[in-house]
Amino acid sequence: MNIKSIFKRFDYFLARLLILFGYNKGYLISFLFHGIFTDENEAFKGDCDPQQAITLLRFESIIKFYKKRGYQFVSPHDDFCNLDRKGKYVLLSFDDGYYNNTRVVPILMKYQVPAVFFISSGHSINQKSYWWDAVYRTEFKLGKRGKDILDIQNGLKGNKTIDIESQLEANYGKGILCPIGDTDRPMTTGELKEFESNSMVYIGNHTNNHEIITNLNDDELQDELIKCKDYVNSVASKGAYMFAYPNGAYNRTQLDLIKNTGYKLAITTERGRNKLPFKDEDKMQIKRFIPKSTYGNKYYYSCMYDLYLFRKWYDIVKKLLIS
Repeated sequence: MNIKSIFKRFDYFLARLLILFGYNKGYLISFLFHGIFTDENEAFKGDCDPQQAITLLRFESIIKFYKKRGYQFVSPHDDFCNLDRKGKYVLLSFDDGYYNNTRVVPILMKYQVPAVFFISSGHSINQKSYWWDAVYRTEFKLGKRGKDILDIQNGLKGNKTIDIESQLEANYGKGILCPIGDTDRPMTTGELKEFESNSMVYIGNHTNNHEIITNLNDDELQDELIKCKDYVNSVASKGAYMFAYPNGAYNRTQLDLIKNTGYKLAITTERGRNKLPFKDEDKMQIKRFIPKSTYGNKYYYSCMYDLYLFRKWYDIVKKLLIS
């Protein structure tokens, strides 16, 4: 057993011990999902970037895990500033607006748990692939895997979406942004309306073109926000109250602009629990955990207490050994 495994085991033991004494109360924990797959074969066959490779079975198991432990699932319509300080809460969220997200509706209805789905309106309107999926499936066919594909994707993130898409069409051909099936395509307008009509489904803003907003000036950001907000309000009877930062990127000077566009809540990709009660600034910087198909119950226990001391200890020991 290596040092990293020892620290992980200690964190898991300590997390479970502290949870027995109620140290997980007074927090909201949120999870981020992207695509949902029927099984791992579908996730990894190369049609799209599997990202977390979450299957329907894994998604349902997460809900059952927290339901069994007395957690209450909340929606964007709940008043986050007035959640019970002694309560335990979960917020489920999906980014991008994949059609395959519709698969979770029976599970949400079965357990009566809400979820918020952040959509990029331009993709739904124009029925175009997300650029990272286009990169993934093309490079996958060329024999690349894992980090090699990820490096290409990361190298493009400093550009605006329109520039990335133009570059992909120049490199790969004009049809590169055409979806190839239900696994990789975004929901259509009609599908979004039907999807949102389910009582457990809420729609949020993820910009018009999935723009990483730190690449935009204020006028460009406002345009992206308003276009998506108008679209969501046209398809969603519940309205749009929440925003998700594409790629988790933002700077503090942009928070007021987002609030002034009418958003009461905004969610990041920063890992961690959210302490109750919420302060005003907390509402625009909600943290999320990002589960993967390979994570088991030890991970979900750790999210309840957000205990990852092994990361710090392991890094310290590693530096000492290297020096």
